[in-house]
This record gives sequence, C-alpha cells and structure tokens, in this order.
Amino acid sequence: PVQYLLYMRTILTLDLGNSIYTRLPVLEQMKDALPKTLSLAAVAYVLGVSIGIPAGIISAIRRYSVWDYLASFLAFAGLSMPAFWLGIVLIIVVGVKLQWLPVFGYSPITEGFWAWLSHLIMPAIATGTGFAAILARQTRSAMLETLSQDYIRTAYAKGLMERMVIWRHAFRNSLIPVVTVMGIALALLLAG
Repeated sequence: PVQYLLYMRTILTLDLGNSIYTRLPVLEQMKDALPKTLSLAAVAYVLGVSIGIPAGIISAIRRYSVWDYLASFLAFAGLSMPAFWLGIVLIIVVGVKLQWLPVFGYSPITEGFWAWLSHLIMPAIATGTGFAAILARQTRSAMLETLSQDYIRTAYAKGLMERMVIWRHAFRNSLIPVVTVMGIALALLLAG
C-alpha cells in the first residue's frame, strides 16, 4: 500500500520519471509526441468518417446491388488488412516507387498546410482504413435496421421524397450506434 500511494503521488504531480530506453523525462517525450499524435488521429478520423459513413449509407440504400457488394468487399478488405502491412505497401508504392509523398518525418502545421498534410496522408490512410471499414459496416447495419421500421414505410406512403426519408428519418435515427463507434474509435486513435 505504501508503494501504491507513492506511485499515485508521482502520477498526480506529473512526475513520470525517466524512460528506460532514452533516459529522458517521460513527460517531455509525451509533450513532444502530443502534437504528432493529435494530428495523425485527426486526419485518420476525418478520413475514416468521410469514407465509412457514406459507404455504409450507400450500401444500405442500395442493398444487394453492385454498390452494396463493392462496399462490403472493401470494408472486409479494410478490416482484414493489418495497418502496418498497409503502411508498408503505401510506403513502397506511393513513397518510393511513385515518389508522390514523403516516406518519413513530420512537419508541423506552422511550416505550411501541405507540408503538414503530405507527411500525414499515408499514416492516416493506414490507420484510418480499419476505422472506415468498421464505421461502414456499423452504418450499414444501423441503416438497414432503421429502414425496416414502420415509420419509414409510413413516410414513403405519405409521399415524401426518398432523399428526405433517408436523411431526415432513417439516417438521423441510425446515428446512435454509429456515434458510439465513432467515440470508441477516437479514443483508440488517440491511445494507439
């Protein structure tokens, strides 16, 4: 109990000690890594949301169509590819062979938006692909469940346009599980 209380005191005073690898203060290393982590998490999150939610909506609306099968295939491929493997493939193809983007390093946003983004695109794709796949599957599942509800049939029977039924009724009511997954994914992106 004494050792635990001493440990908690050091945690509360932010005295995290020195790293066993670098022999530098852990708090200093965390301060250096925080902008990089937040930048990567933000870009990966935006990428995952901007791909996952539309893919899930299209997949649910066009159930059993080519778009549904394509979105499902891409989601399963995104889930089955490890992020480190996709990162290596992106480095080899996009960075080394095509030389479109830098393969390592970090550039703060103060040095220019494109310099900052060009260093984050490949890691964000590698990190956000799995998140986008999970989000697409969750969105599809929630939308399919909502689209089978009675009030959706009633909205169609009242003569509402399909776009209005989907956006105002189905998508809004499908967001609860999707937002939950988005929150969990944000926590995992920040922690990972």
